[in-house]
Amino acid sequence: MATWDQLRAYVHGNYTVSGVTQHGQLILRFDLPNGRSQSVLISRAVDGTNGREWAKVESVVGEMTAVDLPALFELIRYQVVGALAKNDDYVTVRHSILLEDMSPDEFEEPLAAVLETADYLESRVSGQDRW
Repeated sequence: MATWDQLRAYVHGNYTVSGVTQHGQLILRFDLPNGRSQSVLISRAVDGTNGREWAKVESVVGEMTAVDLPALFELIRYQVVGALAKNDDYVTVRHSILLEDMSPDEFEEPLAAVLETADYLESRVSGQDRW
């Protein structure tokens, strides 16, 4: 895969896309083996310094006003993939992947890691299953 259009076609061909946001983010909804579920957003980003295309893989952990940020920072430090980010009024786990030479594995592994990490963090800091 080398472009956003190719990644978008790959996602549509391999996953059930449950929606598209007003900003063009693809929404994937996963039912997890632990009985919980989690949504993941896939979006395009362009580096402002060099114009290179990136894919952002992002999943909500909770609302900014409802989560214990110090606890999240403590928990995320043990994760290999993903970083905490703010998306509107939500705390998310986000990982970005350079598109120009990305292979399917370079998408699949971070997708799984972001999905699992966001669900883990959500369960630890809120005990809920909203996202």
